Amino acid sequence: MEPKLSGLILSSVTLENFRNYSERTTLNFGKGITVLVGENGAGKSSIVEAIHFALTGELLRGTIEQARTKDSKKKYFEVELELKDRDNTVIKILRRRKETGEAEDELRICYCCDEEKRFKLIARGANGVNEKIRELLLSDENSKEKDFFKSIIRLSIIGQGELINRANALQSNSASKLDFIDIPLGLSSFEKANKKLGEFSIRLENISDLISSFTYKVNDNSLSNLCGSKKLLGKKLSELKNDYEKKKVELESLEKERAIVERELKMMEEKEKELNATMENLLSKSKELEQARSKRDEKEARFKLLKNKLEENEARLKELEEKTSKKDDIINKVQAIRYLLLYNEAKNCLEYIKEIYNNYKDYSASLNDLKSVQENIKQLEREEKELERNRAMLVSKREQIEKIKADLEKYENEAKKYLNMLDSNEADTLKGKDLETKIVELKDQFKAKIEDLQRKISFIESSLKTFKEYINEIKRAEGRCPLCGRELNEEHKVELIHKFEESINNNINEKKRLENELKDLKSTYEKAYESKNSPLMKYLSFLQHEADVLKEEDIEKINSEIEEIERKISENESTLEIMKKIENAYRNSESCKRNLISIGKMLEFEQISAENIELLEKIVKEYEKLGEEYLSKTNDGNIEISIEAYNKYKKILQEISNSESLLDSKKKDMENIKNEFNSLKLEIEELDKKIESLRNVEEELKKVRSEIDAVEKDIQNKQRENGELVISIDTLKKELAEYEEKIKSYESGLRQIDDAIYKLNVLLKVRELYDKENIPKWLRNEAIAILSNEMSNTLSKLDLTYTEVDIDENLNIELIDKNSARSVLLSQASGGESVAVAIAFVLAMQKVIQKMIAGEEVFDFLILDEPTTHLDDERVRDLVEVFRTLGERGEGVPQLIIVTHDEQLKEAGDAIYEVKKIPGKGSFVSEVLE
Repeated sequence: MEPKLSGLILSSVTLENFRNYSERTTLNFGKGITVLVGENGAGKSSIVEAIHFALTGELLRGTIEQARTKDSKKKYFEVELELKDRDNTVIKILRRRKETGEAEDELRICYCCDEEKRFKLIARGANGVNEKIRELLLSDENSKEKDFFKSIIRLSIIGQGELINRANALQSNSASKLDFIDIPLGLSSFEKANKKLGEFSIRLENISDLISSFTYKVNDNSLSNLCGSKKLLGKKLSELKNDYEKKKVELESLEKERAIVERELKMMEEKEKELNATMENLLSKSKELEQARSKRDEKEARFKLLKNKLEENEARLKELEEKTSKKDDIINKVQAIRYLLLYNEAKNCLEYIKEIYNNYKDYSASLNDLKSVQENIKQLEREEKELERNRAMLVSKREQIEKIKADLEKYENEAKKYLNMLDSNEADTLKGKDLETKIVELKDQFKAKIEDLQRKISFIESSLKTFKEYINEIKRAEGRCPLCGRELNEEHKVELIHKFEESINNNINEKKRLENELKDLKSTYEKAYESKNSPLMKYLSFLQHEADVLKEEDIEKINSEIEEIERKISENESTLEIMKKIENAYRNSESCKRNLISIGKMLEFEQISAENIELLEKIVKEYEKLGEEYLSKTNDGNIEISIEAYNKYKKILQEISNSESLLDSKKKDMENIKNEFNSLKLEIEELDKKIESLRNVEEELKKVRSEIDAVEKDIQNKQRENGELVISIDTLKKELAEYEEKIKSYESGLRQIDDAIYKLNVLLKVRELYDKENIPKWLRNEAIAILSNEMSNTLSKLDLTYTEVDIDENLNIELIDKNSARSVLLSQASGGESVAVAIAFVLAMQKVIQKMIAGEEVFDFLILDEPTTHLDDERVRDLVEVFRTLGERGEGVPQLIIVTHDEQLKEAGDAIYEVKKIPGKGSFVSEVLE
């Protein structure tokens, strides 16, 4: 925290763009008397205002915008004030305001001990700078009071005419002159405070349910009412406390009863716990019993199942033994059917081979060659299908060409009709030409005609423009005609204008006609050549897309290809007939071959010859013999000879073979089942013994359950009893809480009332002290004593007749001559004496404020703005003499700054500045050197 400053004087002030000072202007001040002299309106008071603004941040007049130099291009104004205290510590206050009103204030300090004279930034912003200035200059208790600081400023900067106004006021008998003391000291505030205290009222809210609220004023009647409310509330509080104690006793009784019930309940719960443990043990045994019974039932079921299984297996063994006994008969049947089937198939195969051999003796092909015949047939069939597809495609194409020809003829007829409809004259010129050429040439004729019409319209538009220009030239012309050069009178002018206007109208009509003709021609052209639906465009488009299809050589080629395909198809059909006969014989032989393979016998020959046919006849006889031999060994002579029967008996034979294997397996299973059957029988006997030993568990379980039910019922009754006690206790606790809350509320209300009584007594005492006959009177008397002493000290330094003053409580001043003991009232003093008294009064009031408010001397400077206003020459001379005397003797204030238009005051100055205003440039300051 920075140390306090005292005895500050001004070092310099700098103005830029402030009021009339557009250029940056700096004034330096020293100790002694500085006089700023200049004509009225030159800008002297602006310097005083700049100092005031730097110290307070407030303008003496106008707005921020008005304080900025008028018509200046700069968007801000700036004031910088430098002050120095008695220890040579320097502070710089910078106040900058933008046109928006935004403040850019800074406060810097340079301590006397800093040899490098560096300035430290200690505050920024308008409020920050204001607070820091008060903190540096005033005592801690006064630094936050803006009014104290302003009082000191008002005594250090005396505005225009204020000095003489004070002199005149001090000479008068008006009671208002006491304001010179009361306002700076704030004594009038005591009277206002006394009045406000009389009107002041305080409202107490939510005191209690008896007294919801209470409003009292600072008077004895309110004090009496508060005391009555306190007595009433105190009595009710005492009654509440008695009831509260009774409820507490009742609660203690219920809580003891509840403790007994809870002990009994706990014992019951322990008994229930023991019974539950017994119950768990019995349930475990019961579960063991159930498991034993369940296990016995499972074993019993398994026992019965094994018993049934034994019976079933015995029956199955018997069945299998019977089945295997028929094996030899089935084998004979299978062999008989097999050889008889071979006989039939070999016989059929022999017949087909004989057919091939007898019908195609010249065809000495092998069986593999017969296979290739089949492939040839398939190839011929594929070729025939492909030829049929090609023929169908060519026929379709031929039909398409015929349709295109018909469509072309249709479009051609429509195009011819459209051409005739367009313009019979143009159509005539195109006779003898093919239709496509006609359409194209007619299109060119349309375009040529459209261009011709457009040229005609352009020519007419140009003529219209020329005629209009002629008319304008004729209208402007005087003397001679601008067209023919002859003399131009009004009659000739009217005649020419009429002639050209008539030509304009004719051309306009012709232009409209040509435009309509052009519009119709364009419409016809667009419909004929730009619309897709135009018969001409349809024809051209069709011709363009289908021209290739209509070539005669292509059509002839298609017809030739169709004839060639039909010839090949005819040749294929005769070849196929021969091939299919060979194929049928081959297929039949192959079928026999497959049947022989399925039976298990294959004919081993490839060539179809007489030797192989003879060999095949022997094989057929051998198959017949073997089949009859095996058939005679069977028990059934009427068996079916077929592949199905063969497969059936073969399957039965396989089943018999499987049954033989199964028979051995079943015998082993029977032995295992018998062993398990005997083991199960023993296990069931053991389980029956265990079930018998646990039979009493169910009775014991039933008994324990009955005991548990009884205990649970007792517990429920006790819990209900305990619950009722809990409810009663909770109800009592709530009532006690309500009592406590109400007691607390009443006690709080009593505290509020006691506090209010105390505060009211204090306020009554304060109000008594604030009465004009108490503190204000004491302070004023003290101030008058200091004022009288300080004024006498100042006057004694001047060469006046009267060197002392005596001031009464109404600020009536009496001047005293110590040498002659003579005295006069201030109103009887001379002009010079009254001015000297006024100055002494200002200097003395600075001492009063500093001693009674600030606690020390804050400023060692005094600024007087136009102190000679309303003074005659004699009193001005007296004022000059006072200033000169104070200056020569080093009395008064260390730094006095006089702002004046009166040249006489220069005589009193140690330093003199002239302030001048140059029209269009602003105010300027220059030092006057002696």
